[in-house]
Order: sequence, then structure tokens, then C-alpha cells
Amino acid sequence: MKAFKRLSAILLAAAIIILTSCQAKRAFPDDAATLPELSSMMPVANITQTTEQITSSSATALQTPVDQYKTALTYCVDTDRFSQQKNIDKRIYPASMTKFLTAYTALKYVKPETKLKVGSELDMVQPESSLCMIQKGNVLTLYDLLTGLLIMSGNDAAYTIAVGTARQLRPKDKLSDKQAVAYFCELMNKTAAEIGMADSHFETPDGWDNEKQYTTTADLLTLTKCAIKNQSIKKIISVTETKVTFAAGGSITWKNHIKLIDPKSPYYCKDYIGGKTGTTDSAGYCLISVFEKNGKTYIIIVTGCKDDNARCAATLDLYERVK
Repeated sequence: MKAFKRLSAILLAAAIIILTSCQAKRAFPDDAATLPELSSMMPVANITQTTEQITSSSATALQTPVDQYKTALTYCVDTDRFSQQKNIDKRIYPASMTKFLTAYTALKYVKPETKLKVGSELDMVQPESSLCMIQKGNVLTLYDLLTGLLIMSGNDAAYTIAVGTARQLRPKDKLSDKQAVAYFCELMNKTAAEIGMADSHFETPDGWDNEKQYTTTADLLTLTKCAIKNQSIKKIISVTETKVTFAAGGSITWKNHIKLIDPKSPYYCKDYIGGKTGTTDSAGYCLISVFEKNGKTYIIIVTGCKDDNARCAATLDLYERVK
């Protein structure tokens, strides 16, 4: 009987050991057999990259705006104070933001109702330029050309304005297209110096990338403050769509493509007054914006963004911080 009890105890202990072992195997599988070798696992750098890709792809219309620019500023005209700034004294390519200076310079010397004829200067426009689609032989007022320049960012309008302005000022010199553009650029640089742009130089009226052409975000602010004091410029940049009639008949419709002014865009802002885009390979995607809120005027500039949505999102993010 005692021998039987000892045997039963031994068998019970063995059963417990076997059962425990089986449960342990189910709860904790064999690491060597189930998990991959450490060397074959995704490196930490790849994990980080994948996370960034997921974050980027999950953003639909409105992208995450954090540091999606190389330079930026937020400035209140009425208080003369900055609320945000980043690298504002760093030299950058001005791209089509140059056209604020083109417009401001032309209006300094020529009345907006002056009629200018489109000519062979269009041959100087670089391939793949943004255009307002004016044609040789068209006759438009300077004001209408400025509209094509500022809301369509027309490089064709930039050259016609430059040549037309130069020839208005020097009618007896019979300037060639190149001579007229060179003279107008001299006037641009003279104007820039007069208004206090301390570290800028311009070689073209349209802002096309040029190694000798540069500005700073601080200088762009100086330019913008002057530009929006001109009622013609301020009125033009606030336009969402306009129809322009040529002197000899016919017309063309131009639409402002800045998303912040478009009520149908996810980036629309009712406080947005207007602005100027700029995009080249060297400059990236840039945007000068003017807002009005509670009787105050704000200027926001972002440069070096990766795409159009990024510059719009970054601008709105900076504006939200001052409201």
C-alpha cells in the first residue's frame, strides 16, 4: 500500500512537470526558431524613415507645416514687430517674387493707363515659364499687364513691362529688346536700393534663376511693405478672377491660382488679402502673403518649401500663431 502511494506521488509529480513544460512552450516560443536573426531585422534608420513616410502619406489636403521652409517670417505692419522669423538674412533666389519689384518699378515711372504693345521681347522668355498668354501685337494698358504679371505670374508680361517701360523713358534711343531689359533691371536695382533692400540684386524682370540674382527674406519684407502701399498693386493681388480686353478687340480671362484666396481650396483663408508666389528649382516653392485681421495688416513670407501645398500649409500655420 505504501509502495502504491509512493508510485502515485511520483506519477503525479511527473504529470505536473510535463504540463508546466507544455504551457511554457505555448506562452514563450523558441526564440531561435521563430524570431529572425538580429542582423536581418529592419535597421533603426529604416524604421524612422518608414514612420516619416507613413506620417507624410497620411496627410491628405493639409500637410504638416512644421519646418517645411528654409526661411520664413511673420510681421505686423501696424506694430512694426516680428512674431516669427527664420534665416531672414540668408541670401536666397527671389524667383517670381521678383515681380513685386517689377510692378513697383514700372509704376514708379509709367502711369497704369499707359498702353504698351507686346512685341519680340517675348522671344526672351525662358521655356517652361509661367505665362499669361499674351501674344505679339496685343496692346494692353500697363495696369492690365501688371494683372497678368501678378495673378498669373506671367513671365511674358514681365518682359513686355520691362521693355515697354524702358522705351517710354528713353524713346529716342531706339533700345533693342536686350538693351531695354538691361536698362529696366538697372531701374529695378536702383529702386530696390532706394526703398532699403540692403542685400539684393536683380538681373531679370521675371526672377528666373540667375547666379548673380539674389535677395533675402528681410529684403522681400521691405519690398512687400512698399508694394502694398501702391493701390494698383494692392487691388490687383486681391483679384480672384478678371477678364482683360485688348485694345484691338478680343479678351482673355485670368484666374488667381494662389490657394489661400480660393474659397474652394482647403487652404482658403477669409483674412487673406493677396500675395505673390515664386517657384524655381533653386528657390523652391515660395510665397509672400498679406493678411488683414481686426484692423491690422500681417505679412508672412515662406521660402524653400517642397511643393505648393507645403507653402500654403506653412503660411497658414504661421498666421494661426498670431491670431
